[in-house]
Amino acid sequence: MSADEADTDPVVAAVEEPEPVIPDIDEPGKINKDVIVAGLSNIARSSGGAFVYVSLDLVGKSISALNDLKTYQELKYINVKNNQLTSVAPLSELTNLLSANLQSNFIASIDDVKNDSIQLLQLDSNKLTSFSTGNPFPSLRALTLSKNSIATLTAMNAVFPLLEVLDLSNNQLTSLEVSLNQFIILLLYF
Repeated sequence: MSADEADTDPVVAAVEEPEPVIPDIDEPGKINKDVIVAGLSNIARSSGGAFVYVSLDLVGKSISALNDLKTYQELKYINVKNNQLTSVAPLSELTNLLSANLQSNFIASIDDVKNDSIQLLQLDSNKLTSFSTGNPFPSLRALTLSKNSIATLTAMNAVFPLLEVLDLSNNQLTSLEVSLNQFIILLLYF
């Protein structure tokens, strides 16, 4: 069959190559599995004996949401500084998390986070104007809140019973209601 005949033959004309399927582009600012996998490091044994990744580094990735983290239950360390996060509620799903670096984001509150395992929480250079949470952090030992706009701080002892290091430097403190003998290190310079 010649090329001219193929152009006019209805059977041949109907068997055209399909158009390529363009995959849906993830919502801007949300992390997907590929971004997460690229940021995983440090392998350790889980409580069940399997080898798992325990660190996630997503520094400066322009992410605005921490979706899809629940798949990585064994994460112990997460570094998401220099992003565009406003909420870190998915950290509640990481029950083995020990350290979270959330510096230089747009976080105004952590009221939506409950995490019993975290020991180090870094929230420097965010949008915090006050700091309180209805959820206890019973394992938290170090909390850094420098370079925010925090004016008042209350109820630290009940919510953070093991807290030893508190950095409130470069804030706008007018009221501080904490037991000072709780701390090994307390930074308050303005």
